[in-house]
Amino acid sequence: MSSQTIILLCRERLISMAPRWKWALGFLSSCNVFLSEQAELLDRYCFGRLVFGAEKDKRWIQLSYEEAFFLFYKLKCIKISLHGRSLVNGVDLWRSIRSFKPNFTILYKAYSHLRSKN
Repeated sequence: MSSQTIILLCRERLISMAPRWKWALGFLSSCNVFLSEQAELLDRYCFGRLVFGAEKDKRWIQLSYEEAFFLFYKLKCIKISLHGRSLVNGVDLWRSIRSFKPNFTILYKAYSHLRSKN
């Protein structure tokens, strides 16, 4: 199965579940992005790192900035908020991430290239 097929399957699966969970909402922090919804699905498709919470059933997915931007902008399957405010477009998210990680541009370019090659 090609990398493009895998990425499209992931996107379709996340979007098909949208009516039930109204898009996965990630929270932007100073070093990464956390999502509680669809953590296991994202982990299955090799996005982020699965983190277990204090509660037995609570799982989070910890995404790098590059992974989060890819899911937000390229696949359009997650939403991201900063300080309780939803970032609605790629420019706002890009600027916010760049304020935390100045070398994000080159790292995202490399990540997106490698992700497309799987």
